[in-house]
Parts: sequence; structure tokens; C-alpha cells
Amino acid sequence: MYKYFSLCISCVAILATVSAANAQTRVPDTGMFAVGADVGFGVPTESELGETVPFGGYFEYYFTPRMSIRPSVFFASPQVGSEPDTSMKDRRVSIDGIYNWEHGAWHPFAGAGLGIHMLKVEENDFELADGTKLGLDLLAGIEYFTNRDMVIKGEFGYQPIDNLSGWPAPSSFMFSVGLKWYFQ
Repeated sequence: MYKYFSLCISCVAILATVSAANAQTRVPDTGMFAVGADVGFGVPTESELGETVPFGGYFEYYFTPRMSIRPSVFFASPQVGSEPDTSMKDRRVSIDGIYNWEHGAWHPFAGAGLGIHMLKVEENDFELADGTKLGLDLLAGIEYFTNRDMVIKGEFGYQPIDNLSGWPAPSSFMFSVGLKWYFQ
């Protein structure tokens, strides 16, 4: 009798676990959103510009479990030429379409979008040039779910941008890492 009682308790426990697992929604899912922050390493395509440490944040909305839209704001300030006091400040506001694939805890993704780059060249806090340029965003990366609501993210991107009246074009390759939180 003890054997049958143990078997019944085990079956109830398994069914309760399966029911609880089925009751949980997938992440990401339709209507979910996420917020995140990244910091990275940027390598400009022009030799006159130095490497930079871009950082920023974003909001992401999921139209489907695989498709999302991501507005973001990023800041970078590469050195111009060999002068340590001359830099090009790049304030980027962009919007990207993202597609992700689900592979358990790993979610690779790819996307593209447009960015508005507000550029300013300064030397010793004196403005030498400024302007706004439209740029393209191409990106790919991977997310690793540490738990149901938080991921560690790595991303590689390329942003081609036109030059700013006689100054080097701030087009760059960027690698970034960051954290992202999902919300219902």
C-alpha cells in the first residue's frame, strides 16, 4: 500500500510541475517590453578618429515573441587626430527592428534601423563644428537568460555615417555588453 501511495504522490507532483511550467508565459512574448543598458568599445572606420567607449540605454517592445522594435540613446566621444584635447561628441538616437531566435537560455538576434547622430567637434571645450547626420544601424548579438526576467547581452554593430563638413566621418564598428530586464 505504501508503494501505491508513493506512486500517487509522485504522479501528483509531476502533474503539478508540468501544469506550473505550462502556466508560465514565454519570454519574450507578444506585448512584453524590456529595458537595458550597454557599454562597449567602438572602433571608427576613419584613421583620424580614435577608439571610444560608447554607452547608452534602450527600451524594447515585442510585437511577437520573435519581433521587436528598439528605440535607443547612445553617447560616444572619439578623439580627433593626435591632439588629446580635440574630440567628436556623438549623441545618437536610433530606432531598430530586431528579430530573435530562441535556443533555450540563448537567444541570438539580428536587426537594422536608422539613427540620428548629433555631432559636435570640440577642442578644449571650444566648439569647432556641429551638425546632425542620419546613419544606418546594422547589428547582431546574443542574449543569455540568467533567470526568467534578466539577460546578459553581447552585441556587434556597424554604423555608417557621412562626414561632418571637413571632419572625419564617425562611422564605426562597435562591440558592447550589457544587461536587459523583461517586463510584462
